[in-house]
Amino acid sequence: MAEARRKTTFEERKEIVSYCISHSRNYKDAAIKYDVSYSQVYSWVKKYDAAGEAGLTDKRGHHKTDDEVDELERLKCENLRLKRQLEERDMAVELLKKVKGFGFWGIIKAEMYQMYEIADESSLRYTIKDYLRFYSEERLRDRYHCKTPSEVREEALASDAPIEYPVPENKRIMKYKEKWCV
Repeated sequence: MAEARRKTTFEERKEIVSYCISHSRNYKDAAIKYDVSYSQVYSWVKKYDAAGEAGLTDKRGHHKTDDEVDELERLKCENLRLKRQLEERDMAVELLKKVKGFGFWGIIKAEMYQMYEIADESSLRYTIKDYLRFYSEERLRDRYHCKTPSEVREEALASDAPIEYPVPENKRIMKYKEKWCV
């Protein structure tokens, strides 16, 4: 008998099964003659009895086609995929909650949800990177009289006397200064 498995072709499996059946289902002799394990011969004969020659095909690594998948299996796969997607989205939401606050990060959170589809960590990283580019190069700001931060920076670098844009008071900082910086 074989110590380790050896690969067999479909034709070999048919031959082994027919030999075993024709010799009164003597699994041991078939295993010794064809140098395969007893349990493998038994398994092939059992599959042959259940499904005929089609039961001897090697289905490892082959996915079912859409025609072979029944409605229940398809729904289970879809459910699993959606659960994974929901978990990834929940992780992204939790990550965004950690950067809560007002100002820049508050704007990022509010606008990113509307502008991007965040599914996992890599898409979140891409989203933040792309949003930072958008924020500095495309997003018009009232504070800069409907200009982007990049336009204001370019004007300031090109001018000897750049325009000064007022910075609105931050109430949280003012409260902090009142409390701690007397």
